[in-house]
Amino acid sequence: MYDSRVSQLASQVESLSNTASNVTKWARVSEPMVETADWPYQTVEYLGSGPAPSIPWTPYGLHSSPPPGTTCLLVCLQGDEGARVHMAGSPNKRPVVIAEGEVVIYHPKSGSYMRFLDDGNITIKAPTVTVEGNLTVTGNTALGATVTSNGVDISDTHKHGAMGLTGDGGPAVGPVTGETDVPV
Repeated sequence: MYDSRVSQLASQVESLSNTASNVTKWARVSEPMVETADWPYQTVEYLGSGPAPSIPWTPYGLHSSPPPGTTCLLVCLQGDEGARVHMAGSPNKRPVVIAEGEVVIYHPKSGSYMRFLDDGNITIKAPTVTVEGNLTVTGNTALGATVTSNGVDISDTHKHGAMGLTGDGGPAVGPVTGETDVPV
């Protein structure tokens, strides 16, 4: 009886070991993302397997479409290789080295990033930043380049003619107080 119990336990340990070895693996994305209404999926493969679909898993509120060749951590739920999710990463393409406590959201191909510094400040690096919707600034604003409003340069390089406020060198209209319809 003792021998049969030991044999049964050994079989269970071997089964658990096989399941555990199938839970996580390093893999590579092998095909572009396929977007569906319910779950997007990508084809991934790891050493010893052919390509198979996998669900990309990202933190709540984030979504990405990693290109083929991106390294990922493949998780086989309950050791079942048919129930795959993966988390892609590109640590070798990070744009900056960050200090302890800092966070960076970045685009590996373009190098654009948003960096949340440990002191509470935020740095954004991108060729162009577009804000869709209204923008309200409640603090001081420091601008280090040309400022354009409605196609007109309103930075320090913009000059008004004489004392005129039309910007075309026309006659002076005198001191202005309150609001005016004169374009600047």
